[in-house]
Amino acid sequence: MDDFECLGQWWLPGAEDAVVGGLLRWSQADGLMLELAGTFGRDTSEFFAPDRIDEYPIVFGATNRPGAKTITLVDCLVVSETHAIAKMIPSGFDYQHLDVLSGALLGTHATRAKEERFSSVSFTVDHLAEWASAPGVATVPEAKISLAIGPAPTGVGDAGTTRNFRITVDVAAPLTWAELARRYVAPIQNLVASAVNQPVDVDRIQLQPPIAPDEGGRDRPFVTLLRQGRPFTAVPKDRALWPHDMLFMLGEAPGGWASLVPKWIELCDEVGDALNLYFANVYAPPAYVEARFLVMIQAIEIYHRQRNPGVPSDAHKKRMKAIKKGCPEYWPWLARNLSNSWEPSLKVRLEELVDECEPVFAPLIGADTRAFVRTVVDSRNHYTHWSQPSKPSVARRGAELLWLSHRLSFLFAACLMIELGFDIETCHELMARNRLFQRIRDLPAAE
Repeated sequence: MDDFECLGQWWLPGAEDAVVGGLLRWSQADGLMLELAGTFGRDTSEFFAPDRIDEYPIVFGATNRPGAKTITLVDCLVVSETHAIAKMIPSGFDYQHLDVLSGALLGTHATRAKEERFSSVSFTVDHLAEWASAPGVATVPEAKISLAIGPAPTGVGDAGTTRNFRITVDVAAPLTWAELARRYVAPIQNLVASAVNQPVDVDRIQLQPPIAPDEGGRDRPFVTLLRQGRPFTAVPKDRALWPHDMLFMLGEAPGGWASLVPKWIELCDEVGDALNLYFANVYAPPAYVEARFLVMIQAIEIYHRQRNPGVPSDAHKKRMKAIKKGCPEYWPWLARNLSNSWEPSLKVRLEELVDECEPVFAPLIGADTRAFVRTVVDSRNHYTHWSQPSKPSVARRGAELLWLSHRLSFLFAACLMIELGFDIETCHELMARNRLFQRIRDLPAAE
């Protein structure tokens, strides 16, 4: 949605007589802010009170802006205010500036906005048009997720009505926005981000309230959700992405939309913790390469653990019994320190993943895969436990550590593509097309 501002009248629920004029601003960079020419019933004495109210859960508004005749602002925090003291400045005005923390609902006044339930949500995702090739419908438990080409309804801040891809989620039982975002919107956003290998944002979110029994089956007007500003830097929307920017396009995924989406939703449920760390590096990579590397290796270790939970082997149980019998005096200490000794080491976990993805991953690390694994393990141990002096195999700060992080990211992405049904040969072909993959592949051996 384009940046916009609109004048309106604003009040608190139940205080319709205490209307305050103000300007609502929204931008990608700064999010939502409300600038009031007055205050919500607070006088000068409250301004100096230590227990003054600095947050309003709900603020209602009315404007003449198309698509925003009625507005509900959620979780408004007072960030600054000025009070004119009557005796000193008789003609002065009070001002109050609020940050809208949880977004706005355009087209409704909802006293309990966070508890409002909706039967469907539709939205766009950055660069969806470049990635998607054809419409599709996917069925997941308790929902239908459609990808369609059609006009995006004109709303506040829209440049106009254009033909574009939109995603619609129709749920069996109405859910709150938070539930819709967690179960469907955020996972689909991350699916597109993983495929195009870039951070992407969700835009033009429209929520459909369920049909009320007393409304004769008529659809209720949709509600537009306006979220806070974008917390990350993305590729500008006016700069098209090409196949060599991406890991794969929708038309290249086995089974297309109908097969890809259910597999991805299931994957999010099963290895969500690992995915969260992976996407932390996609959307907001740390400024320091040491942190970026550690986040990536954490994602890989958790992914392998979630995919291979395992149980102690009979041989391990036999060893533990022998240790307990041979060292009864120190058994409590030994039991505590050996409780996870049956689990594979990071070295073993990495070797298994590298072997699984070897045809895809080999161009990035060369023939000596064990040397690569040793570098990753020694570097993780060094930057986690600060081994001093460090081993020669430890990746140093700077470019070496950055390129190592990127290699691990491609390893993780290859694992995800295999999970989504890509065969190993296709993974190799698609990744070899990617420009960043090519850049790392062609680095001098020292890097």
